[in-house]
Amino acid sequence: MELSLIVAFRRLHAAKTEVIRAGRARCLSCRYLSICHGGCPVRTYSALGTMMAKDPYCEVYKAVFACAEAQAGEILRARAAPIVSLRERHEVVVSSTE
Repeated sequence: MELSLIVAFRRLHAAKTEVIRAGRARCLSCRYLSICHGGCPVRTYSALGTMMAKDPYCEVYKAVFACAEAQAGEILRARAAPIVSLRERHEVVVSSTE
């Protein structure tokens, strides 16, 4: 019997969720879980012979995500700085005309 794509996806999602719950409990408390989804089970199995272990690149991914997060923060702060300056100038102009 051929599975529909939707049924296959649901089974895959359920299986991956069970792998995270069963063998990767520490993933549940990781701040980057929503990005990496518990790592790659194929890579983990290929490298370690089990899907229940932590992804071998977990620490690398954490470092990359932290660096990207810091860079994004710097970009947002740099973009927000001119806006603050314009607001301050506007307040100076408004207060001097009153």
